Amino acid sequence: SMGGSAFVTIAGGGEDQEEHWDPVEVAEGESIPLILVAKARGSLAGRVLEEGRALTGATVRLEDPDSQGMDWMGSGDSGVRTGGDGRYRLDNLVVGEYALVIEHPSRSMPARLVLEVQPGENEFDVDLAVTSLEGRITDPDGHPLPGIEVRAQRREQGTRRSSSVAIVMMGGTGGAMGGMIHSGAARGGVTDEDGRYRLRGVLPDVELEVVASGPRVQEGRSEPVTVAAGETADGVDLVLQGAGGLRVETFGPEGEPAAFRMLRVGQPGEEDESGSHVALTNDEGIATFDGLAPGIWQVWGTNPAEPDQRLAQQEVEVVAGEERQVALRLP
Repeated sequence: SMGGSAFVTIAGGGEDQEEHWDPVEVAEGESIPLILVAKARGSLAGRVLEEGRALTGATVRLEDPDSQGMDWMGSGDSGVRTGGDGRYRLDNLVVGEYALVIEHPSRSMPARLVLEVQPGENEFDVDLAVTSLEGRITDPDGHPLPGIEVRAQRREQGTRRSSSVAIVMMGGTGGAMGGMIHSGAARGGVTDEDGRYRLRGVLPDVELEVVASGPRVQEGRSEPVTVAAGETADGVDLVLQGAGGLRVETFGPEGEPAAFRMLRVGQPGEEDESGSHVALTNDEGIATFDGLAPGIWQVWGTNPAEPDQRLAQQEVEVVAGEERQVALRLP
């Protein structure tokens, strides 16, 4: 071929599908040998046990060890399920450090273990303890609150409101669709008629807190609690205060429903929006907020291009036990 610059395309195989171009200088009449070295790969296999017994139907997956369980957008790896003998196998893995995440419907929190995948075959067995939290949820008068959602989370996550990301996709015709992706993978429980709950399979030997929420009550959080592996901590009780809610109906410039727009609700004078409540309007332009303390709140729309800009901000009084109606006209 003629001399000059050429480009070689290199496409990964297996899970590494990213394609990139590398420039190569070639003189006229010259042949250039190319040596392509594939990344070393390995496999990971083993058994998942729970107190010595095979844990059937557990989901086993790998994620970035630095994600701290906050992999909102996902890595595209949905994992594999353990069989009746608790065995799993993951093939064609680029060697390196991973976090092995194990989830099961009967366990309230995912187990997360950091490991190194070496070239070739790797064996890694896990035996999970059954560590639990129990307690009772009541109102200020001591009456039980049934149907309250309860979950456990690591204490360092509890210094901020549960995170969420709004995803909005715009179509070429101006249509939109979207949804909310919530961080964290903890499975919660629900209180029974006596207000009692049990969270089975929480993380042992780390500071946890119990978070409880439900209709017309303010979210409650327990004091830090640490449970030894295989033990049960009882008496992690919470008293939830009454709350109100908002039903916000939004409209566009022509009076049409403002579908899939992000709304925020915060208290007056609160400059840090990280503590505000977030919701995405549905296809009818409606969003709801619950668990708000009685008092004056502000509700506004957001501008993705200018996050600090508040659109159509209004003040509204929230009353315990009621859902107030709000209308917003957004540009």
